[in-house]
Amino acid sequence: MDCTVMTLKNKELLVISPHFQKFQRSQIASLSEGFAKSSVIVPQPWFPSALLNLPLVEVHLAFLKNAKSHCGEYRTKHRSIPVYCPSYPAIPIPWVRNRMPLWAAESCKKIINKKQITFDLMHCHRLDYAYAGVLLKQERGFPLVVTCHGSDVYEFPRQNRFNYQIAQRILRAVDFIIAVGSSDERELISLGYPRSRIRLIPNGFDNRIFKPVDQESAKAEVGLQDKENVILSVGSLLPIKGHIHLIRAIGHLLKQRSDFHLVLVGSGPLKSRLMQEVKKLRLGKYVSFIGSQPLTSIPSWMSASEFLVLPSNNEGFPTVIPEAFSCGKPVVSTNVGSVPDAVSDEDVGILVPPANPKQLSIALNQALDTDWDSDIIIRKSRKYTLQRISKSIISLYSQVLSEGRFG
Repeated sequence: MDCTVMTLKNKELLVISPHFQKFQRSQIASLSEGFAKSSVIVPQPWFPSALLNLPLVEVHLAFLKNAKSHCGEYRTKHRSIPVYCPSYPAIPIPWVRNRMPLWAAESCKKIINKKQITFDLMHCHRLDYAYAGVLLKQERGFPLVVTCHGSDVYEFPRQNRFNYQIAQRILRAVDFIIAVGSSDERELISLGYPRSRIRLIPNGFDNRIFKPVDQESAKAEVGLQDKENVILSVGSLLPIKGHIHLIRAIGHLLKQRSDFHLVLVGSGPLKSRLMQEVKKLRLGKYVSFIGSQPLTSIPSWMSASEFLVLPSNNEGFPTVIPEAFSCGKPVVSTNVGSVPDAVSDEDVGILVPPANPKQLSIALNQALDTDWDSDIIIRKSRKYTLQRISKSIISLYSQVLSEGRFG
């Protein structure tokens, strides 16, 4: 075993994250192998279900889709790692929402004291939710590492003066920041955080799950016709993901050719709106919504496709890109966030401006006509494997603990 990992075997890790989805679960499980003990806190927004029908609230349903309708806490486990989920109030009024990270921080403090959670190192995901780590560091003097994921860097601090002040307080307290892409790194530097305390470590993917499958076999497995040229989209159906522009791009593409079929994997509050757009543009024969799919089936969908399309209006470093690469598939994406870090040359994909259906349709047409080299694409994915990324993070943990800058 790596000697860096061995130095942490008597240490305890605490992870605080507003989400606990596939990326967080995989990374935390991998990192926890290097520690004596790991704990996870996932603060959960709480909103009374009786108020969900108020007119003001309807505008914020996407924001509240994960909110609990009861106040309380619960605990679960992931691969023997305890996961604590304290609740905090989620009120869909802009000036009140600014305070939500502070309330989330207080809920984390309370659950730590109540459950007597011990730790030697904290790792918080998202800058706006790192305030909990700041409060705990002030009280207990343990080191704090934060991973920034995109909008928490270039939106949260710029929204208003209050958020900017909170962000600056967090930045002054953090020992090191992990930026998942170069765009995050540049934004952190513009906010005054020293470059020397930033580590550029992208999100990793599980290459034990994402492997190439013969396209014909993959199509048979997921129930697609062998002759179909499948364009695949994987992601939640949310406004920020830009699916409306993708559907309109499909409308433009249909004027050029008809030998394709768009498959959208994912669910979300925008589904009915997107289906209306498909009906309006008469694209029913060319677009399918198949909802959320098990993680283990996504490699088959990717292998059955010609390429992945990512039409987002904003992104951090989406793991779906190296996942597609690992299946030998190129990516057509908008050039937002840190996407250009991954789709860095024409051998692995095509980049277009966001919110531009015509340019996106041109790129889709080009991608369908290109003879992609899957071996080159698969090699590109290897720098993003979970094992490699976890090793970089563990190395940073060891550096933070050895420097003794915290306190």
